[in-house]
Amino acid sequence: VKKALEKLENNHLNVEWFSGKANIKIKDGETNLKATAYVKMRKDSVIWVLVKKLGVEAGRALIRPDSVFIINKLDKQYYALSFDFLRERLGFNAGDGSDFNKLYDALLGNPIWFSDEKMKIKNEAPNYVLKQKNDFGENLYFVDANQFVLSQMQWNDSELNQQVNCTYKSYKELDNQLIFSYLRQINMKNQDTVSELELDFSKVSFNKASKIKFEIPEHYERLD
Repeated sequence: VKKALEKLENNHLNVEWFSGKANIKIKDGETNLKATAYVKMRKDSVIWVLVKKLGVEAGRALIRPDSVFIINKLDKQYYALSFDFLRERLGFNAGDGSDFNKLYDALLGNPIWFSDEKMKIKNEAPNYVLKQKNDFGENLYFVDANQFVLSQMQWNDSELNQQVNCTYKSYKELDNQLIFSYLRQINMKNQDTVSELELDFSKVSFNKASKIKFEIPEHYERLD
């Protein structure tokens, strides 16, 4: 376990800034969306997403450690929510105030809720499978046995009857020797719904500061 954790830690993406462009697919109940997303993130601070469909801006989202804002450009509407909205939707049941950073790490492809405490390991080629139980349920981490990068993360929350499964593919080594997964598939289940999200990145950059613009027009309707 110790050796696997050390090698995985060496590939941990610890970056101040991230920006990227990705083709996205979203399936959620009646929603079936294909679009292009532009993502900007700053550690401990903000996650910004702009979505375009057929070249037209459809919406924007701004996520901070305590709040979430979503603009629907097509219908001229917006949401202003607490971070509890994402916590409930994504199953981030950490309860320690660090949920924003966990979302940040998950988008980068880093393992979350991860420590060597009560960790068990077994070899299931081509992966090592690390299993860990916590107060909420069980977490599984599938680690590529050659590159020691995440192939898959799975969180099972028995308290909320939720499961989040993230699969990471198409790893590429960048010029700065960082290894990044360009293809992400995220599946979220609870007792009522199943949601699927796919991110297929075409461009990424790290540690390059960029401007983040987010304004809600005064005439937009606020929804609860």
